Amino acid sequence: MIALVAKFMVFSTAMKKFVKTANQGWTLIETLIVIVMIGILSAIAIPTYLGIIKKFAPLCRGESCINRDPREQKCDKDARTIDLSLLPDGTKLELRFSGRCNAAWAKAEVQYGSMAIGSMLYVEDFQGNKYGLYTVESDGINQHYGSMGPGSNLKACVKLPSGEAMCTNDD
Repeated sequence: MIALVAKFMVFSTAMKKFVKTANQGWTLIETLIVIVMIGILSAIAIPTYLGIIKKFAPLCRGESCINRDPREQKCDKDARTIDLSLLPDGTKLELRFSGRCNAAWAKAEVQYGSMAIGSMLYVEDFQGNKYGLYTVESDGINQHYGSMGPGSNLKACVKLPSGEAMCTNDD
């Protein structure tokens, strides 16, 4: 029993010493070591994070995107189709929009054969301003992309070599 009490007293004394040391706070050296460690981790993490952000960030927004290629400007990453029309020859005419870039462009996907050489693909606002004129110059490509126009209040259009123009959301 005396041995048990002695062990308890040793344990109790050790705990009091630990508690007393724990309540005294950190030393200056310990604080400096923590600050240096945080600095090293930050020096590694921040450039990596900024590199990832830059890699996926679009290169234009709104009016600065006018007549630029959506794929080169990284606007196609979050793009969605906001309007779609099926042309008489089976071509799908899409109005694509990127919220991150606040810009839209026309995409034509040819289902059978190819789009007529000389056809023009573009987006048009409701005042008749045309953006992103793209002329089909080669045969055998089944997807064509026009350049961008500002915002989403646009319509995607294709003008055939015959002069006939067809657009999305035309009633």
